Amino acid sequence: MQPTCRSLIKMLSVVIIGGCASSPPEDMPAWKITIASPSFYSVGITEAYGVNEAKDWTVFVHNFTQLSWRNGIDKATKWLPDADYDGFGIPLHSFVNLSSRQIGSGTKELPDSIYIYWISYIHQPKFYVNKYDVPEKVRQVIQTRRSFVRPDGVKRPCYKTNFVFGLLPNGHAKVWLEGCATYTYVTELPPILTPAKDSSGFGPGRYSGGDASLKKRAEKAGVTTPLYPIPWDKVNQVYWNKKRYKVDSIEDYLHE
Repeated sequence: MQPTCRSLIKMLSVVIIGGCASSPPEDMPAWKITIASPSFYSVGITEAYGVNEAKDWTVFVHNFTQLSWRNGIDKATKWLPDADYDGFGIPLHSFVNLSSRQIGSGTKELPDSIYIYWISYIHQPKFYVNKYDVPEKVRQVIQTRRSFVRPDGVKRPCYKTNFVFGLLPNGHAKVWLEGCATYTYVTELPPILTPAKDSSGFGPGRYSGGDASLKKRAEKAGVTTPLYPIPWDKVNQVYWNKKRYKVDSIEDYLHE
């Protein structure tokens, strides 16, 4: 299903998923979508959903209304105390990023593709659409039961069912799978669309105050590095709490 069909799909608050999903393990949780972004280059999500072409279903996730509050630099530095976070790169932490679960009862069956419609609040706001096609090898990694040891020493089963999209101010998205106390880097995606309006038909004027609020956020934090031109050597960095999480690559799992 193409992005142009989303207005019809959006009318359905609950999607009835046909067929029997036999591939996901019984104890695997339903997949979800998480958004991460630099504190000084905040974004807004207007729509996010997964599509399964073979089973002919589309599942939306709930909105991300608290995203700009969650990724503030004060929150990021609190939860990434040893990462020396500077507000420019992408912080990875469940208390800083914002996760959204599926609308309705949810499904464990994985989507073929995930679409993210979003706004970048820089200079004049810009609109982007990213699409991630989930390869079969990655699907197998997601559906493989693993285990991890919690800080209290308890060993627990786990799956990598959380799709994390790290959104950058040029419209690109870095993609991780999160689970088992690990962020597994998968790929970086350019936008498939750069529309003139958001998914509800609103133009840049609706979001014109976003850039000023980001500058105030940086000034309040005492940052002297200019936000523009974008310092890509800083923005391309990734930060995480090394006492709580590990970061690796999908390549580490493809030859298991």
